[in-house]
Parts: sequence; structure tokens; C-alpha cells
Amino acid sequence: MKNYLKLGLTAIAVISIVVFSAFSPKAYSDDCRLLMRTQPYLQMPSANSMVVRWVTAFPCTGEVEYTTDPNFRNNVKKVTSTVITETQKLQLTGLNSNTTYYYRVRSILPACNGESAKEESAIYSFKTFNPSKTDFKVIVLNDLHTHSGQDRHAFYPLILKIFYETIGSIIDTIDYDLAVFNGDCLDDYSFEGDMIHWMDQLNRMVKNSSVPSVYLMGNHEYDGPLADTARTEESKLPFQNIALKKYLDFVDNGKTYGVININNSNQLLFLDMGQGVDSELKMDEKKKSYFDSLLGEQKTFLQNSIRPDTSKSRILFHHIPLFYNDEWRKSSENPYFQIGGEELNHSNVLLALSGHIHIPGTVNKHSFNTIMGDERYFNNYPAYTAAGPNASVKGQKYNGTVAVVSKEGSRLYLTTHNIDRDYQVHSTTYDLTDGIF
Repeated sequence: MKNYLKLGLTAIAVISIVVFSAFSPKAYSDDCRLLMRTQPYLQMPSANSMVVRWVTAFPCTGEVEYTTDPNFRNNVKKVTSTVITETQKLQLTGLNSNTTYYYRVRSILPACNGESAKEESAIYSFKTFNPSKTDFKVIVLNDLHTHSGQDRHAFYPLILKIFYETIGSIIDTIDYDLAVFNGDCLDDYSFEGDMIHWMDQLNRMVKNSSVPSVYLMGNHEYDGPLADTARTEESKLPFQNIALKKYLDFVDNGKTYGVININNSNQLLFLDMGQGVDSELKMDEKKKSYFDSLLGEQKTFLQNSIRPDTSKSRILFHHIPLFYNDEWRKSSENPYFQIGGEELNHSNVLLALSGHIHIPGTVNKHSFNTIMGDERYFNNYPAYTAAGPNASVKGQKYNGTVAVVSKEGSRLYLTTHNIDRDYQVHSTTYDLTDGIF
């Protein structure tokens, strides 16, 4: 029996090492001809522009060539950067709306063993938004907790791989305009290199070389080991926030809240509700001052830029839920009621999506004041909170959600693909045109 047990444990260890090796950060060579550390990924989309980013293994300059010709023979344009850096970012402007563009990126290392070195990517394509179209489709992921493979049991790398493959198989069946990572997706890293690797993995999963993405901050992005142990003297902000800003534009050039206009008369509204309530945080004064300021900025943003514009219909994204049908959500300490409540209720929001508590739940339009027993907590729109890993610990069957928001003519739909603990997918489509699940 002992021999069988040893054999079994050895097999588990070998399988885990093989899987983890295949699904772990790459070991980068000292060969300076191998420059590309990530695939190119798209940020800050619009009808007439797109940002192309990628990360290199050495400080390089960057180029993007783009054209409407898939063969790259006609009307090829090029944008270049002379800044020597490992974080490449180039914006393509003056693009035609509703048009497919083909592009490739090039990394140039000024000095490699006495001469320059270049590496060119494959050819990718993207399509600009169509301002005359009312329809759109957005996929939403949250609470992926990519750090967890570092500190779980021997089976965890295999579990993580199956989980992501399940998500990928769902995404492969969807034709979408934008991918949203709604917090706690790049979290708790002790090493920046690990964060870069997992960002590249997530970007590949949502086809971010061809479809743009938005990343939002979650509480784990703000409170991981990087945030706790390495602050910068210049800004005194959580380090993880700064580290991510080197690689991501979030909503708009590093701003973690704002809007993206997607097609005609529709806006995607993003708020930075990435940090928890004060009783959970145990904030120091510098950190509390930062988040108080961030709350104030967002309230002003809603008052001055969002609420007065009634011509737009809006889908709202934020990590920590404002409305949730559960005792946990009744805490009066939730700071986001300061910016939520009245401002959002008068901002023509059609639907809100959040995560954080890992348990899926729905709140119908106009129902939350009844749940709370307090007229102040009035919601003028429906809300959905998506599942996350280990929801089964809390008595729930689902461990993750791929949510799909789609506008088709005058109808608004939310499809939830919930993944159970056996990696089976359970899909439900809600017509939320009237705000009722």
C-alpha cells in the first residue's frame, strides 16, 4: 500500500510540474534577438483610433505598420516611437470608422552584440467601432485571481488550466466588440514578471490582439504583495496600481474610470470601485487620502460629464457591487454610495455588472430600497453580480462567469455562462429591456 501511495504522490507531482511548467512564466533568454515578451494587445478603442501595446524583453524602440490591405501591399502606414523602453505603446489615429485594419509590430534593439536587432510580430487585424450602428456585444470576466497557482496544492495548476480552457471555449463561440476585465484578474503578485506573464495569458484568451480590452482595478490589484511592500517615494500610491499603469491604459491613458463610446448612442461607463469598505482595509492615512480623492473625482465626473447627458444609454461596470441581495451588502460602510446613489440613478444606466463577492446574484430595477428597507438605496437599473472561484465554499455551485452584454435594436440582453465546480457550463439569457430578470 505504501508503495502505491508513493507512486501516486510521485505521479501527482510529475503531472503538476509538467502542467505548471507549460502554464507558467517563460524563462527569457539572454539572446537579444528574442525581443517580444508579449503579443501585441489593443487598448482605448474608438471609431477613429486604437492604441497598440506590447512588452519587450529588453529596452527597445517600437513601430506599428498598418493598412486596410490584408496582403500589406497598398497604403501601408507606419507609426514609430524613438523612446527606448520595455513597455511599447503607439496610438493609431485618423482611422476610418467601421473598417478592418491589418497591423504588425516591430521591436528594435539599438545595440545587440555590436549591431541592432529587430523582431517582427505576426499580422493581426481589428475593426474600428461603427458610430451609425446601435448594436454591440461585450464580454465581461471578473475575479479570475491568476495569482492563485503560486500557493495552492499540487493539483491547482491543472485546475487553473482546465478553468481557463473552459472560459476560452466559451469565448471562442462569441463574436464581440470589447472584452472587460472587471477587477481581481491581475492580482496579488510578488514579482512584476509574473504579472506580465498572466496579463499576456489573459490577453490571448480574449483575443486582445484583434479585439480591444479594458482592465478595471479590484481590491486585490490594490492590496497584493506588490502594493504592500513597494511604494514609490514620488507618489505614495499603492505600487500595484503604478505597476499596472506601466502596461495598461485602463479606460483612458491610465485613468481607472471613464467612458467608452461604443457605436451609436451607447456608452460603456466604468467606475473605480476597486477597493473594499474601510473596516476591511485598515488603510494608512496616505492610502485613505488617495481613495477619498478618487471617490471625489468620480462623483464630480458623474455630476459634470455623465448625469447632464441624457442622450446616451449606458452600461455600468465596477468591481465591488453597489446593489446586492444579501446581508453582506447592507453594510452602511460601503463608501461607494457616496458616488453611486443619486448620480447613477439619473445617468440613464440600463444595467450594472460587478463581481468581488464571488457569488452570482441579480437585483431587479427599483427593488433595492425594499431589500434595504431604506428609500436612500434606490436603484433605477438592474444589477448582476458574477461568480468567482471558490463560490462553492459559500454554498454556491458556480466558480466563474463569462457574462455577455448585447444590444440588439431596442432590446438589451445579458447572457451568463456560469461554470460549476465540475467545469460544466450553465447558460442563461435575460431580456433586460424592462429592467427585470
